[in-house]
Amino acid sequence: MFQAMRQKTTRVGVINAKKRKEMIKTLEVKINNIIDELAFLQREKDEESLVRLSELTQQRDRLLYRLERISQTSTAGSLANNKIDIGHEVTLRVGKQKVKVSIVGEYEVNSSRGHISSVSPLGRQLLNRKVGETIYVKTPSGRQEYQIMEVK
Repeated sequence: MFQAMRQKTTRVGVINAKKRKEMIKTLEVKINNIIDELAFLQREKDEESLVRLSELTQQRDRLLYRLERISQTSTAGSLANNKIDIGHEVTLRVGKQKVKVSIVGEYEVNSSRGHISSVSPLGRQLLNRKVGETIYVKTPSGRQEYQIMEVK
């Protein structure tokens, strides 16, 4: 279950900033509602209230984890420093072809959509690079050259 929750929370790597802000706001409202209910239940002493208290505490912790992941991705995804980071979409030139990839967390990889892990060989080489730089990645067929054309 934790693995599934972790996959869900890391999918924010490619969501735009406006959507992230909406998600953060929604999570904050849910967390505050849970905190209010927890405060009420802590005054109750019956068994049913204790069970609900435990469930709400776990739910609150899961939501706080999601909020933390979304906030980290939101900060990391900033183009303020013009460097590639998680959440960025990068256009690369490979030979005469142009290829678009999105740098994502290791649990949201989807090669058919062009989502590559930040810990993959290409992902590691792209992190903290800028437009115009050329990188080289060792592949089974030999060393591959990539030129960074655009970052969004």
